[in-house]
Amino acid sequence: MVALLSPETTYSIEEYFELEAQSIEKLEYYDGKITKMPGASYVHNRIATNVLIALGNALQDSKFEVNNSDTKIHIPSIESFVYPDAVVICEKPLFYQNRVDTILNPLLVVEVLSPSTEDYDRGEKFYLYRSLASFKEYVVIHQNHILVSAFFRLNEKDWRTDDVVNLSESIHLQSVDVKLKLSDIYRGIDMQSH
Repeated sequence: MVALLSPETTYSIEEYFELEAQSIEKLEYYDGKITKMPGASYVHNRIATNVLIALGNALQDSKFEVNNSDTKIHIPSIESFVYPDAVVICEKPLFYQNRVDTILNPLLVVEVLSPSTEDYDRGEKFYLYRSLASFKEYVVIHQNHILVSAFFRLNEKDWRTDDVVNLSESIHLQSVDVKLKLSDIYRGIDMQSH
């Protein structure tokens, strides 16, 4: 069914949800267009899993909830639905039209950058996330070299960036007030083979 997706066709949100329910691949929705998410590599998935474990451990006794890449985020300003690699919600999730797979209130979003998605994740996708009032921090993790960047919202227009490039260091995630060790994020990844 997914092979029938046409870039010339404008789909309704209802059609998007119907097509995605039949698809084995994740589909994102943007301004009436449906895009297949590229399959992730082993390294991408390992880093995403490492982040979920580290965040889950750091936040287990807090008011924050950590979710994985099966959780869609709805961006109402342009009626878009996107998948992050990891998301943290403060307190109780708010769901899009009672769909328990789609949230409205992400606090922190993590994206592991792939060569095919890096420009989109660092550009347009970040722009989309910024339209959400609940969204306070964006973490992007490079998979081909050691670099983690955290963008923290100071106010409506200003963001502070923190880049960490050494495995011996940690990155401070201000929205949840935890530090993640880069050695935990990149655990099991051989950077020499990239």
